[in-house]
Amino acid sequence: MSVQLRILAILMAIFFLGYTVYLTRKDRTEIGQIRKWILLALLMLFGAIFSDFGIELAHLMGLATYASFILFFLVIVLLIFVFRMQISLINLQNKIKLLTQELSIVKHDRRAKEEALKEVRKDDEAHD
Repeated sequence: MSVQLRILAILMAIFFLGYTVYLTRKDRTEIGQIRKWILLALLMLFGAIFSDFGIELAHLMGLATYASFILFFLVIVLLIFVFRMQISLINLQNKIKLLTQELSIVKHDRRAKEEALKEVRKDDEAHD
């Protein structure tokens, strides 16, 4: 990796890391959700500083270039992120369905109690 490209990669990684920390400090994100992006920023920084290690690792894996290794690695990381988000989405959809059902039951019970109360009041008025 050329020196100019390495410097650019380090600057981009530092900017990305700084931005994720900034968003967390300003309470625009939750630390539980931003952890993976901070990890990704640290990996970007590590890869930019120690690119020779990445080149050797790429050759060990049978990949011709460091760029191929980075793209392969990022695709795997993004697939893991998407899979975890899909699981979270399914869990949230199930919770929404359960809450909707519980709300419907509560509304039905409230209407039934209101109607029973109206009946009692009509009976009281009829006896008076």
